[in-house]
Amino acid sequence: MLAAPGGAVLSTVPIVTRADGSRSTGYAYLSGTSQSAPYVAAAAALYLQANKARQVSAAQVEAALVLTAKPLPDLRPTAAAVDAASAASAPSPATAAAGTAAATPASVLRVGAGVVDVAAMATNLVDLSPSKLELGSGLLGRGNLTFNMDAVNRAAAPITFRLLHLAASTIDGGVMMTVDRSIGAGGPNNSRVAQPFSPVELPYGAATVAFANTRARVIDTVTLPGRGRVRFRVTLGVADWVAPDAQLFLSGYVVLEPVPPPAAAAAADPAVAAAALQPPLYVPYMGATAPLADVPVLLPTLPGGMSDPTGEWWWDEDAAGLSVSDNSPPAAAAPPPAEYDSALLDAEPAPMPAPMFSYALAGPRASLPALAVFLQRPPAAQELRLHSATYGGQYLGYVSLTAQPLRRPADGSPLLLAWRGTYFDVNRKREVQVVPGDYYFIVRMRRPAAAPDGPLTAGSVVPVDEWTSPVFRLTRI
Repeated sequence: MLAAPGGAVLSTVPIVTRADGSRSTGYAYLSGTSQSAPYVAAAAALYLQANKARQVSAAQVEAALVLTAKPLPDLRPTAAAVDAASAASAPSPATAAAGTAAATPASVLRVGAGVVDVAAMATNLVDLSPSKLELGSGLLGRGNLTFNMDAVNRAAAPITFRLLHLAASTIDGGVMMTVDRSIGAGGPNNSRVAQPFSPVELPYGAATVAFANTRARVIDTVTLPGRGRVRFRVTLGVADWVAPDAQLFLSGYVVLEPVPPPAAAAAADPAVAAAALQPPLYVPYMGATAPLADVPVLLPTLPGGMSDPTGEWWWDEDAAGLSVSDNSPPAAAAPPPAEYDSALLDAEPAPMPAPMFSYALAGPRASLPALAVFLQRPPAAQELRLHSATYGGQYLGYVSLTAQPLRRPADGSPLLLAWRGTYFDVNRKREVQVVPGDYYFIVRMRRPAAAPDGPLTAGSVVPVDEWTSPVFRLTRI
């Protein structure tokens, strides 16, 4: 992933005739990926033209774009944000300052390799593989990771690089969204909206980096002979200050900073002069300290809400209904007695909370509750269960949702789950209409696993985010 200029770009648009008969100019200032993508395509085209004699592959073009991109500064972290994320095990100020540049780059998770630099692409004389380091997840349980880096010098003169580490901001993977509680979106009377992607960022790195040659000797520079190649090793690990249960996305850049040749040598030899134009190379890396299955689907600070009979929304501001379960099925239970069943006289339901809202199933004030949940990431599977509070929380069945994974609305609003008043009865094996009584919902969102977390087998236990709605009452009228 790359960033490129795409804001307020003068672009062509269809010419239209205005109401007064005049015509538009056919130009307008536009912003977005539709403007930045042509910039990247043009940079790739220029690189292909400059290297057409080398039969450059698509992978080499991608590597050239990534390696010569410039990291973007992180302008988001504030002192308040750092304080809010202190539970992520922040380092001491001395430790943070020691491993952080004056302007900490934004996380690779947010900006990718950085912003495209066409001039750097044109003057780069070194091919480096791999061009990015994917660390995977579960790093706290895997130890240090070592990568072999192969550098090829296409110039006739030797090039020396200093090997550096540029740490990027660290993202708290537990809370990936920030909810604005003052503005509405996603439907009438909804007073909550989340930023599309607004994680808490800590303005310092969480990784350690060491360099060595193929003989395992520590190095801080590497010299590539003219038309030659060199292999060196990069070892990355998690910083000592990171707590064992931290859910952090760490990232940064392995930097190859060219050492300028002597001015006299550059003036006397055109090959050395060409090598003197070599730009720095930035190899982005990213990984997660915890397994990706530990990153919640439901927003921990505000998992969901429910509409009341007037259409206003109640929100679980304290996340009291949020819990984490596994992927096991609910315990089997006998069906609740029908309204006319004599067993009602002998029923001894477990104590349940009093209903928060009451809805009429018929009449002029008929209404049903709707649910809203904030999704930080798409779930691997989802389920909406209906339970009877009248009969001690007995599981009745499930409400049909889409067969495809649910996704976050693009505008940051919560995902709305409407209910038609029916559910699939697990005992009768058919869809039935709900009857008067006290009920509550349990929203279950199974977290996606990742390949580094291990294969998912039939016996695997996968975390499931559960949100339990308030108890509500359904009456006939």
